[in-house]
Amino acid sequence: MKENTYDVPAYKFFIVKIHDGKREHSVNEYTYSLQNNPNCILRIPFEDVDGLTIHEVKGLLDTSDIALLGCIAYAVGTIVFQCSVTNVFYVDFKDVNIKEDDTIDKVFERQMEKNYTGADDTANRMMRCYFERYQDKSYEKTRQRILSLMMKNKK
Repeated sequence: MKENTYDVPAYKFFIVKIHDGKREHSVNEYTYSLQNNPNCILRIPFEDVDGLTIHEVKGLLDTSDIALLGCIAYAVGTIVFQCSVTNVFYVDFKDVNIKEDDTIDKVFERQMEKNYTGADDTANRMMRCYFERYQDKSYEKTRQRILSLMMKNKK
């Protein structure tokens, strides 16, 4: 791995939606479907929706919830091979703290910050990668964020 980075190239992030005609699913339904019925899952590279507002994502996917899949994957040409589901980050758009004009990347950022100190090492590595790749754009800024989150937890 490169020095001074949390960005792991093998970590891929996808917005996922269970493609069954329903507008609403639980986190358990996402987890079950990803493990047992992956063909019913619509996967959109996170880069394709990064920066869109909640209103835009809801309209694009015709949904009232959304999940961010973090996985270990590699690509050969345009074909992505998913090796394992590592984490599913779930957001219910009916949450009163989420506004229609919030951007999707900020919503997941807040959720990850809230869950960081209670997560296992694998999830934390993936969250650090997300923070550096999509939010902070630098190792040093992500490092400062992590230190801040750890200090908040000690209080």
